[in-house]
Amino acid sequence: MTGQWGLAVTRAQQLASAALTVTDNNWEYTGTRNVLAIALAALGRQRAGGVEAVTLGSLLWHLSRLNGGVRELATPLVGADLALSTDTDPATVDDDSDPLIATWLWLTRTWPADPHSPLSKQRWDGMTRGLARGSAEPAVVVCRGLAVDAVCHALEEELHRPLPTGTHVQGVGGEFDGVTGSVIAPAWYFDDERRDLSGGPLPHGYEIQLAPPTADNTVNVIWRSAALQVVLDEEAWEETHRSAYGLDAWTRAERQAWVLTQRHIGYHADDLDLYASGTASTPEAISEREDTWLPANRILALAVWRAARHEGLLVDDVDLARPLWWLGGALHERLFADPLPAWDPAPVTGSWQELREREDELLEAARGIATWHQLRDLHDNRPLRDTQDATSLEPPLVLLGDRCRDLTSGPFRDGQPPRWQPAVAYATKAVAEAIHQLHTGEWAPQAQARQAAAELLPTLQALPDTPELPGHVQGPAWIQRALRIGHLRATLRTVQEHHKGEAELDVHPAQPLGLAIGLVWNALDDSNPALSGLEAVWAQRQHDVARWERTHLPLALRAYIRALEELASTLGTLCLDLNTGHSGH
Repeated sequence: MTGQWGLAVTRAQQLASAALTVTDNNWEYTGTRNVLAIALAALGRQRAGGVEAVTLGSLLWHLSRLNGGVRELATPLVGADLALSTDTDPATVDDDSDPLIATWLWLTRTWPADPHSPLSKQRWDGMTRGLARGSAEPAVVVCRGLAVDAVCHALEEELHRPLPTGTHVQGVGGEFDGVTGSVIAPAWYFDDERRDLSGGPLPHGYEIQLAPPTADNTVNVIWRSAALQVVLDEEAWEETHRSAYGLDAWTRAERQAWVLTQRHIGYHADDLDLYASGTASTPEAISEREDTWLPANRILALAVWRAARHEGLLVDDVDLARPLWWLGGALHERLFADPLPAWDPAPVTGSWQELREREDELLEAARGIATWHQLRDLHDNRPLRDTQDATSLEPPLVLLGDRCRDLTSGPFRDGQPPRWQPAVAYATKAVAEAIHQLHTGEWAPQAQARQAAAELLPTLQALPDTPELPGHVQGPAWIQRALRIGHLRATLRTVQEHHKGEAELDVHPAQPLGLAIGLVWNALDDSNPALSGLEAVWAQRQHDVARWERTHLPLALRAYIRALEELASTLGTLCLDLNTGHSGH
């Protein structure tokens, strides 16, 4: 038990120190940490994975039991008699030297409660104390509420952009339909049968301060997330989309939904192998896309658009589970409610009314697209859950923008290589051929080529160092490596422009360096759809670097970045050889 107890204490320290402002030699911190450690150790004994497998939801459920929840948890650890005792003399306990037993004895001792005596540290084992200093109750009682707060704090930290305190919201449906209020804090619902949260760490709802109070003077209420929506500043919301994507929210929603749909059905206009096989251009295939998948995609896009409006988010920040609320879920009846986006007859003919008349036959297809991608993401990125990076046991949300980045870094269809592989391979071959010609003397570069190589070399050799990382994080981090790709692309283009008109820099098979730079630039430029927007997402991060990268940089994108880095490194070798005068002569 010693090893598991050590893990329990370590995790308890992390939870308590993140939530409490005073941690150094403080009575409340010590009590909160010890309550959490006992609970974690006890729950760890019930799980195959031990302490590390204890979810925050399970921990919160047990700590929230008012009638002896912590003492009940402690029973398997310390025995029934000791679990119920108070002020037990350590001399009467056989294992009082056991750190777990010693912790429990400390938690269950009472304290001096004379409000007239000096507030000396000696009263609290030499520690400071600010909570309930006039109470004689043991810390297992006094600090249980702080332990609950610490777990809630950790849950809130895991949320992806929860509604901030003070956000103006409006009730949707039910007795509070149309009633307005402001957010106080996230709230969760329990599954008592599972003794955990109901449905994972998402904010199941929010505590809301009504404005004004209801007729019966109700001031604060708990609303489920589906039962409230952000009071939206329409113009500001649209402007954030135009600023981020150069598109209005609806256009972005439909285009991103189509990225999901294409991968789901194994079709893409750029998939030359698919067209070569003839299967994409048969009358049956064309009819299925036009009659089923394009209309289903528009319904999915509408649900995505609704979800973004509901929480005041950018379209790319929508959790893929959220559109399901409008696709047969709690808000299904509001899918086609006003307001609706302007109808675009391309590529779906008809109108919103005609689409609504086909809703029953298309709904399953639209839902299937979203759920298929959720399952595939779990499968494709499962190895990220097994890394030792101290991130949460709970899988991160699958955000629309991240999933689309994943797809543009992968194959068009199952069983194919990544879609970027031909361009990278072609560029790699051109650089390798230039190196070969240089070393064999088939190519005799002149001053223009050597000057261009000298201009490129510092950037190709530099390690990624932007954006700046928190002091405790050792780089280069994935975000730095991702942004470096854009920097490399910009540098190549600058050098090309600087030497424009010079024969040796022409993108032509007769010019080894010009061809190599041009093809490498093309390969780097192809990565823009997969990498664009990451810098803005990073700037808004809420979590530690490891968890942020796990959420926003799927494995396919990491493989893409590595391939581009290797390509740039090969070009760096060519430029180094040119810069040092290396040749076959």
